Amino acid sequence: MTKYPIFVKASEPIVKNVVTTLSQMFGNETVERVFSGKTIYITRGVERNELFLVSANMESFVSKYIKGIMKKEPYSLGLFLGQIVKGKYEISMDIAEKLFIEAKRNAIMVNDHASALFLYGRDIMAKSILKTYPPLSKVVVVVNKFEDFLGLCKLTVKPKELLSETLKGDEIVCLNIIDKGWFLRKGR
Repeated sequence: MTKYPIFVKASEPIVKNVVTTLSQMFGNETVERVFSGKTIYITRGVERNELFLVSANMESFVSKYIKGIMKKEPYSLGLFLGQIVKGKYEISMDIAEKLFIEAKRNAIMVNDHASALFLYGRDIMAKSILKTYPPLSKVVVVVNKFEDFLGLCKLTVKPKELLSETLKGDEIVCLNIIDKGWFLRKGR
């Protein structure tokens, strides 16, 4: 393993995995619009398999100036899409936030108290949900009452059950995957 990553274009199966996952969460049209004219790159030569969405302008700049003149490989490149872990795509907060802003779907809005707790790594209770942005997938975006992106969580109930009367108020309905407070608590 090298000390710094090398960026290569992602293989077709990886691209398909990323696009399919994101399309299920945020819709084909939104993903096509955001990804149009861009290329997915993956890191090689290091432990992590991080994915980045790179515009043609950025590709040209990196090729000409960073690699050409400086004779270095960049440490990061474009918009962070997430990573491949054990063959599975794990979405990043960066792309989730961008796609939510574009699509306004696959999210739950939580009250102020839950927003604060979620940013400290806590899970979400049924009584905390103010609104849903259907359709919902298994992994959803969490936003506050101003639609500010807070992070991602995994539903523990079926999407249609979220606002139903059958759930108990203190029942955990969404497990925190990652939140913006993570950078302060554990970030590298």
